[in-house]
Amino acid sequence: MTIQAVLDILTPLPGVRGASVLDLATGVCMGSGGHEAMEADRLASDYARSLNTIRVHLEPQANEDLVQEMRLQLPEFEVCITPLSHDPESGLYLCLLLQETDDTKASLGIQLELIRSEFQAGEGLLGEDEAEALYNYRVSA
Repeated sequence: MTIQAVLDILTPLPGVRGASVLDLATGVCMGSGGHEAMEADRLASDYARSLNTIRVHLEPQANEDLVQEMRLQLPEFEVCITPLSHDPESGLYLCLLLQETDDTKASLGIQLELIRSEFQAGEGLLGEDEAEALYNYRVSA
């Protein structure tokens, strides 16, 4: 399945504002959803560095039903929700979809550890409690 095919599946889902993939090999950001999705991608790119990782910008009211729908549509991916803002109305919630490979699962652990360290140092967008919740919250198939 191509990156564009995955984006075409994700973007029409209710609760999805946009989806993007940053290809580190080329530096090209492919995606849809306008500025907000790209901004979410930029915010996440420092710690979501995987060619197999798709960042999805969710509406504030997105819920577990949306996650379940993503699982149904893309069963070969693992889903991890990453809130990026204190303000739930901002919609800056990121959903990382990771291809099910040993390398990617290891990468997810590293990414979450980096997020946790950054937030605990007070340099991230979340407080320590939220960072701990993020680290412990993982939706997997």
